Amino acid sequence: MQKLTSEQLAIVQQHVKSGEIFKITAFAGTGKTTTLAAYARIRPSLHFLYLAFNKNMQVQALKKFPNNVTCKTIHSLAWQFLGKRYQDKLGQLKAYQIQDVLNLHSLVEARYVQETLINFLQSKDEQIKTKHIPFIKKPKLDYVDAATCCWKMMQDENDARIPMEHDGYLKLFQIEKHQLPFDFILLDEAQDSNPVTLGILENQKVPVILVGDPHQQLYSFRGAVNAMDTIETNLEADLTGSFRFSDSIAELASTLLAHYKNEDRILRGLGGPTRLKNTKGKFAFLARTNAGLFDQAIQWHQEKRIHYFGGIESLKTDQLLDIWHLWHGSKSVVKDAFIKRFRHFSELEEYSKQTDDKEFSSKIEVVQNYRFELPMLINKIRINAEPKIHDADCLFTTVHKAKGLEFKQVILNDDFVELTKDEELRNATKIPSEEINILYVAITRAKETLELNDDLELFRKIASKPLELKNQPI
Repeated sequence: MQKLTSEQLAIVQQHVKSGEIFKITAFAGTGKTTTLAAYARIRPSLHFLYLAFNKNMQVQALKKFPNNVTCKTIHSLAWQFLGKRYQDKLGQLKAYQIQDVLNLHSLVEARYVQETLINFLQSKDEQIKTKHIPFIKKPKLDYVDAATCCWKMMQDENDARIPMEHDGYLKLFQIEKHQLPFDFILLDEAQDSNPVTLGILENQKVPVILVGDPHQQLYSFRGAVNAMDTIETNLEADLTGSFRFSDSIAELASTLLAHYKNEDRILRGLGGPTRLKNTKGKFAFLARTNAGLFDQAIQWHQEKRIHYFGGIESLKTDQLLDIWHLWHGSKSVVKDAFIKRFRHFSELEEYSKQTDDKEFSSKIEVVQNYRFELPMLINKIRINAEPKIHDADCLFTTVHKAKGLEFKQVILNDDFVELTKDEELRNATKIPSEEINILYVAITRAKETLELNDDLELFRKIASKPLELKNQPI
């Protein structure tokens, strides 16, 4: 086991009483898992529950934690208690299913009912209320009543019309206030927890440690809230020394957070030497959006063997083709059940605008950009995709998929939020904080070499000044 820093050692030695919550702010690459594992290892008589953000994190945690720690995702925990009773009707609720069951006039109305229900499932509330309805100028439907109707059907094990969502049985788990059979709970990636998860933890009477990085919150669009700020805690500590990279990346990340998020804690580089220059050899290419990945894949697929993280399916090329068929006037060959609901491409465009569906908006933009060439380009990308990462020249992924990962060499795409305009820094109030978070996560994935886009390079030149250290030496 590596030697602990003074920050890590202070956390490991901290005593947390029953009912207390200990918050650890852990910046990128600062050894949070090592710290939590050490905390559990010196308390062998206690039975810990480690809650991971996703399945991949849980699998990795199993290799790192001692035997007195049970590693679960919050959904797998809820599944174990009551979710499995719904295994015959488990699925993802679609807007068109709501439209059919409630006999609604339009898919837009169905989408608003769906969003109302989703907002409720992710909240701490035990009943659907008006605050769960998305903003609508002139609602013509009682969305609380419609969403409540769907929620009742979702809970009915014998009603197959509305499937049970994973967030549905998690909600039931929270409402029923189950007490977990553990002495201590560790919640990782706390910045991306939603209120229902926090509600489950607040129902417990054992000590809880929340660990996360408020600047890595990427999932507010899924109802996540920053538990690091929203939950009342008794004890606090910071991890600011990153083992992933050296000061070149640490200083850039700290400058970004200081300028755009008023962060006065300084990230320090404790890793091997890192360079901000052109990559050589294999690299990971990080983009803000799937559309950004697609654009670069078109340019590079003939000269680079590209592996797509999550497989070529991660680009959702089948859905792109279906949207293209709709644009081309060939609705009869559309396979996607949702897209098939629209008579014309213009209807899908209008739907994405009215509901602010960014996923479909980005795909619509790709179709409009490449028009008649799109099927041929998709076919070429599919043919040239490298299925094995070890045989590829580069890995293509979005930042959201790369969260929690690290790579020796990273190239950043140019589709991130712009930090500069006319050779000057943009006003911090004009940039959504989550866009800064996405850029921060992208910057901190590299271990050896980070190749910046032009906008970030300009930001570094304008904004880089010696930072005043607020935290204590490690």
